[in-house]
Amino acid sequence: MSNIELEDLIELSEHIENEELRKRTQELLEDFHLSNDNFKQGRSRLEKIPCWIGGHHYYEGGLVDHIYSVTELCIKMVENFEDVYDKELDRDSLVSAALLHDLTKQFILDNMEGFKEYSLDHNVWMSCELYSRGFPEKVIEIVADHGGETNEPTPRSDEARILHHADSLDAEMNQSNALSGVEIFGL
Repeated sequence: MSNIELEDLIELSEHIENEELRKRTQELLEDFHLSNDNFKQGRSRLEKIPCWIGGHHYYEGGLVDHIYSVTELCIKMVENFEDVYDKELDRDSLVSAALLHDLTKQFILDNMEGFKEYSLDHNVWMSCELYSRGFPEKVIEIVADHGGETNEPTPRSDEARILHHADSLDAEMNQSNALSGVEIFGL
């Protein structure tokens, strides 16, 4: 069972200095729904679902745990790379993308049979959602390039590479601990 809650994700969004981007990111986290009514969706239940069926973070609250861990990793990686390489990175866009990158998974899980009709991976679907809501191109690019179940990413920016590797590493770490007594989510 997860100890991370939605409020913890909202707290991480405070790392976004751009007030407008922080506000928009927080609004999506607090009340995420699909903007296109042609897609079937249930009510957002971010804190109750696994990250992926039979995959990493496969327990109640796994999606929130994964998003939190990935975002923390991204923040620490940006701090490290800016310090070591004296290079300025777009922390605001990266933190926003990290917090939002897997939100559409909750609707995919709710509609597993219907999802085959959509033929959209979660990163493509989330990118479309961000585009329709007028998010900055950089946030959309980072989300689009982070990878997914059906495609290999081609990160085009340092920020997209950071999210890709943080996402992959967190999933791998969780998988390696999957047999350590974590309660499995029963679907």
